[in-house]
Amino acid sequence: KLESWEFYVLPTKVLEALREKNEDWYEALILAEYLGVPRKLIAKKRGVSLSTIDNYIRKGRSWMKENFQEEYREF
Repeated sequence: KLESWEFYVLPTKVLEALREKNEDWYEALILAEYLGVPRKLIAKKRGVSLSTIDNYIRKGRSWMKENFQEEYREF
């Protein structure tokens, strides 16, 4: 079982690793999922299609799951 400090450190570790892997995936996930910015607005501001933003989010989630599945099994 995770120690209390690990509960807070683990998400930061995962997000930093995602940022290093792909800045676009990271930014889309942070803006849409954590800050609640509408995906359409993100797409407009970045000059890409809504489907591109959706792909960034999907790929980012998939990458995190593949690379950090063991750590999250503890939750």
